[in-house]
Amino acid sequence: MTTTHETVPPVLSVRDLRVTVGAVPAVRGVSFDVPAGQVTALVGESGAGKSLTARAVLGLAPHGARILGSVRLDGEEIAGAGPAVYRRLWGRRVAYVPQDALAVLSPVHPVGDQLAAAVSSVARVPRAEARARAVAALAAVGIADAARRARALPHEFSGGMRQRAVIAMALINGPRLIVADEPTTALDPRVREQVLDALTRSREATGAALLLITHDLPLATAHADHAVVLYAGRVTETGPAHQIFATPGSPYTAGLVASLPPGWGAGATGVERGFDGPKPGASASAPAGGPASVPLPRDPAGPRRDRWLPAIAGAPPSPFEVLAGCAFASRCPMAVGLCREVEPPLEDAGGGRLVACHRRSELPAPATALFLGPPQPPGETLS
Repeated sequence: MTTTHETVPPVLSVRDLRVTVGAVPAVRGVSFDVPAGQVTALVGESGAGKSLTARAVLGLAPHGARILGSVRLDGEEIAGAGPAVYRRLWGRRVAYVPQDALAVLSPVHPVGDQLAAAVSSVARVPRAEARARAVAALAAVGIADAARRARALPHEFSGGMRQRAVIAMALINGPRLIVADEPTTALDPRVREQVLDALTRSREATGAALLLITHDLPLATAHADHAVVLYAGRVTETGPAHQIFATPGSPYTAGLVASLPPGWGAGATGVERGFDGPKPGASASAPAGGPASVPLPRDPAGPRRDRWLPAIAGAPPSPFEVLAGCAFASRCPMAVGLCREVEPPLEDAGGGRLVACHRRSELPAPATALFLGPPQPPGETLS
């Protein structure tokens, strides 16, 4: 069963995607849509299969990987397509924003020349026009004095400027789909917000769909319309992003939310754990084209400053481990025999949400209470 967005047709539709690398089933039956003009976030711990899912969509899976299932871009099936098909798509209909801008930008060519080359790679235009479009693209992502900056080398840009330049390169040819893999990982909070604002403005101007890969829940809550929570290569929960993180429907999602520090997302996202309503001046409902500022459940045990920061016990299973039941069972405080023996199906939980959990109807309110730790020992407080 998959999430559908009846009012907005999907630019990207993924169904039962399975990626096996060697003998390792790294992605196991992942399904989701990325509607036109909207943002879908793939969320989960490192090793959950987020980046591999994205690389399979882009045709960049590791050599020898076996890809099964369906990946449709505007209705065209591209799963397992050859290099010629992807060369036709890259830059024109699909763009990629990596987490490391220096891995994309040549250190020996001016940034503007590299953006102009991206234009020339898909259209025969005069060199002057390509350069003019490069300067306009840099200005569109908030780089001041773009004409002068276009002549600079990448090392003359700050980290945030380089990332914005990569976003400009990705968007310069008006792609239908943008895949952004942890685009703000190495940036400080202020620069991160500048980069995200640049990506949001540019995406909204072109109407492109965005597939955002991140482990940053505040970022996903603030910028995504829909979220897909992955664990051990499988979807555990999917639906509207603000609903999923405000009221988690699976123990794993609840553990992720519970492990965040006090005031997570305050300022940057407008969402706080223990916050009773929207921030001053923020709307309590989602505006057209963007998610709402959503209150998250309070910690019923009191202020988090006097408690251990909750954590999910244990570690994700080895990719080589053969799992009979739920992959999260060994770490789940609600696991019973059924969980260890039978893999839970992804079932309709109402409100456009799907959840894979045998015991989802028995979750406490709030579900984050499952992971609240014991009080801290005297004399050891979190600052």
